[in-house]
Amino acid sequence: MSFKRSDNRATLHNVVGQPLSFLETLLVSLVAQDLIQGLLVKDPKRRITYLKGTTKIKQHSFSEGINWALVRRITPPHVPDSINFSQFWSKEKKSAKSGLPGGNTRNKGNPNDLVYHDFEYF
Repeated sequence: MSFKRSDNRATLHNVVGQPLSFLETLLVSLVAQDLIQGLLVKDPKRRITYLKGTTKIKQHSFSEGINWALVRRITPPHVPDSINFSQFWSKEKKSAKSGLPGGNTRNKGNPNDLVYHDFEYF
């Protein structure tokens, strides 16, 4: 199932309200699915990391073969290009009344926050 919907509010509703499932077209191993499901349990007290933190991730069969003591020294297989995030913001100030341009009162933000383009508040 894809959680993505027509707008952010509908997407958030799916993330919070719908069970996790994997698309059949994606090739995700059962071991990887098990780890992902354990990390994304909606109740934080039931997540794989709740009692023992990252130890449970390190002990999971998905992590088999990783030398955690040396993991910071390993060269990653791919390093993504850096992104200039300044293209996503402007110096336009948000409305002091609501925290959003146009006076929308759904979100009480800091009036000194910058406006972020291509972003919808829930």
